[in-house]
Amino acid sequence: MLPPEISLCWRVRRLTAETDFVANSYSEENNRGTWRAIQICGSCLGSLVQVYLRQSPFLLERDFQCFLIELYAYVVLVANVSPGSLSEAQKLEYDSFLLSLQTLRDCDTFGVILGRAHHVFELIPPVHSLGKKRLQEQEQHQWVSYCSPASASEFLSLERQIRCWDPPEDADTHTKLFAHIYQRGLLAFLYTSFYGRDLSNLDLLRQLDRCIDDFLPLLLALPVESPSNVMIGWPLLIVSSCIRSPESRQIMRNQIHKIDAFFNTAMGPLMDNLLESLWAMQPGEVFGPLGLEAVMKRENVSFGII
Repeated sequence: MLPPEISLCWRVRRLTAETDFVANSYSEENNRGTWRAIQICGSCLGSLVQVYLRQSPFLLERDFQCFLIELYAYVVLVANVSPGSLSEAQKLEYDSFLLSLQTLRDCDTFGVILGRAHHVFELIPPVHSLGKKRLQEQEQHQWVSYCSPASASEFLSLERQIRCWDPPEDADTHTKLFAHIYQRGLLAFLYTSFYGRDLSNLDLLRQLDRCIDDFLPLLLALPVESPSNVMIGWPLLIVSSCIRSPESRQIMRNQIHKIDAFFNTAMGPLMDNLLESLWAMQPGEVFGPLGLEAVMKRENVSFGII
């Protein structure tokens, strides 16, 4: 049997190979094996985090450990684009360390993946959890406008945390744009998660319109050739799913095509097809992340962001 240190190094090498597999086949129809690969990676990285936090002697350099932990955090945190769950096979548990990514701050590789927006990423799990809770409340009370005091309080707290956050002052321009793009995307995710199936609520529509109006100039300000563009799929898809204006949809469509043409990614056409199916639905039908989920269920596909 291999020594624990050698064994874990081998598992990390497997992780990098499986991450490449995920990136290439994440949206294949009925691809349960890919989701299972992410879950296995989580078990591996969970062990790695414990080693890092104990500062134990280890064959991997600490900066490389931090890089792998941040990479896994990104993969898991942006995996789902809806507060609902398409299947049991796609349920991902959020490890506790994902809520405290600041522990990686002392590493030289800090921010290589998450772009100094760690606090924004840390807030994705509680927003996702609130969304599931709100859907359950609306179903139990059979009233889309129902909201428990606890959920309302949680929503206000999360909204305040997201809105009050700013990227570090010493971050470069592209890093700040990346961070603000994720911030607006998370706000859109928060609003759609909180209102759930109450999609005709005027407060929801006004808040989403403000998010979209803030998001588009940030997206257009980020140069197409910026490497950050390959990492903004999650907010890009979330915000795009909420757009109801034909003009704004065309702006988003053009930008997705430009990014895809420059980086030649497999994600661009897949995202484009998903959005076109969503936007083709009749006005007044479901939109936003729940709209994405409805399209995926209808077309029997599974789509996640890497």
